[in-house]
Amino acid sequence: MAKLVNIGMIQMNVTLGDVQGNLEKAAQFVEDAAEKGSQIICLPKLFSTGYHLNYLGEKTVELGLTYFQDSVQFLSNVARKNKVYLIAPIPEEREIKGVLYNSALLFNDEGDLEGSYAAPHLQGEEAIYFREGNEFPVFETKYGKIGIAMFYDVGFPEVSRILSLKGAEMIFIPGAWKAQNMDMWDLILPQRALENLVYTIGVNHISDDHGLELFGKSKI
Repeated sequence: MAKLVNIGMIQMNVTLGDVQGNLEKAAQFVEDAAEKGSQIICLPKLFSTGYHLNYLGEKTVELGLTYFQDSVQFLSNVARKNKVYLIAPIPEEREIKGVLYNSALLFNDEGDLEGSYAAPHLQGEEAIYFREGNEFPVFETKYGKIGIAMFYDVGFPEVSRILSLKGAEMIFIPGAWKAQNMDMWDLILPQRALENLVYTIGVNHISDDHGLELFGKSKI
């Protein structure tokens, strides 16, 4: 891995259900981070739709399916324009039409989609709207090997261990962590880093909408 890697963490306050607006807002943040020297930039979990399954309900699926292809093209252009690797967590439709995964897509600095990671651990209502993933890819980049562990996954030591054994040097953790679980966030990120001798990068939303408070505190 390069001796110096500049990481951008985008801690967004999104508008629930406004996919186009959230994409455009994210694009501006990516541009700002790239201008500051970021080489790898990570967005928070389900940033395009917003994260509030109790409030959005089935609309999360509707929005995910409607905007998936356009979102991929948009994010590809953002990565290419800013010459950055971009980790973008959005609802992902794979080979089965109409079925969504709680995923994070990785675009390289030429805008190519390197692949995606679909969360195998779904918390609460997530299991109603998403299918579990079952693969743990590690992506080779010019800045080192990247693994991704989504939100709830980081609470299970096995996920980070598998990624580190497969060579990951950095594990990105896009989150939507609630205020009542702040103590877990502060504990688990350094714990997974120490156990595996890797860098952990946690990127969280910040919001207080319809009874759900997401507290930010993104950290490396």
